Amino acid sequence: MALAAACNDDSAESPSATATVTLSISPTSQPTGGRLIVTPIPNVCVPNPQPVPAGLAPDDFGFKEVERPRSGDTVRSPLQVEGRANPFEGAYSITIFDGAGRVLATGNFNKNNLILAFSASVTFQVASIQPACIWVHERSGLDGSPVSVLQIPVLLAP
Repeated sequence: MALAAACNDDSAESPSATATVTLSISPTSQPTGGRLIVTPIPNVCVPNPQPVPAGLAPDDFGFKEVERPRSGDTVRSPLQVEGRANPFEGAYSITIFDGAGRVLATGNFNKNNLILAFSASVTFQVASIQPACIWVHERSGLDGSPVSVLQIPVLLAP
């Protein structure tokens, strides 16, 4: 938001100010009668099949924090996911689901667990802006199913 003001000191009257406001409106915002109404993005994340256990410390296997993207962000391909994690044997996955729960893209990654920081890119294609759910998770050693799932609702943009 930009704000500019000018005052006239030459008059005997009280100083007056003029303000110019420039507002950037995202696809989830609408100006209405001089008011800005922000519409939250729909959370299309399905019930989490196995959430990250609560209270994990950074040195606990399964710990994960995603710094980018944040819930509600609009993202473009390639999706860049950054954060800190301590997945078992350094293996983790990122999956992007569309609003109907279909997999748009997925990637499997390995990291050095001596360093918590991770960064990964996943390429996807969409024709228009649409809600989606990103999963950052590990895979079960037993059957490969997602475990320790962190969900992030976002908007995907072409």
